[in-house]
Amino acid sequence: MRRLTYKMAAKLKAKLLTIALFGMPLGAFYAFSAAISSGDIVFGIAVGTIIGLLSGLLFTFLISLFAKWQESKFRSIRCELAKKYVIIYDGAANHFVNKEAVGGWLFLTSNGLFFKSHKYNFQAHELWIPYETVKSVSAYRNLGFIKNGLLLERKGGVQNKFVVYAPKKWIKEIEQMLQPK
Repeated sequence: MRRLTYKMAAKLKAKLLTIALFGMPLGAFYAFSAAISSGDIVFGIAVGTIIGLLSGLLFTFLISLFAKWQESKFRSIRCELAKKYVIIYDGAANHFVNKEAVGGWLFLTSNGLFFKSHKYNFQAHELWIPYETVKSVSAYRNLGFIKNGLLLERKGGVQNKFVVYAPKKWIKEIEQMLQPK
């Protein structure tokens, strides 16, 4: 039997959360609509449950396809970055800029963190954070309850917030890089 790795478990948890966060509100809406239009609460609940589950699964599937496509597009950036730095860890991430969760890829390198957004954002950008500018790294709850946030507090008070898979793994790796050599 194949064991779940930390990254696989985090991705599974994220997919289940996506199904719930997208499917439940949509299912509730359709349950309410079907119950009102048919006058049958049981029918409404059945319709809402089916539509909520199917739409949650479809949305999660489409987001997973988009993530795999983005991962393949960021391979060339990974190769270019690897010519200059040792890449320790990398993965899909969102960087919060003026309340927009800018999607892209975060690289943990031997000299700092590098974020590159994909082109499907209003605020497409690159961000380089050298380790010597980092004051602390910690987890935070995205939307107040989802444990997928990575908070980098920099010297001078600047904060960079990211959403990542497995924030504990990111924090562990970053803290190791912040240790004096």
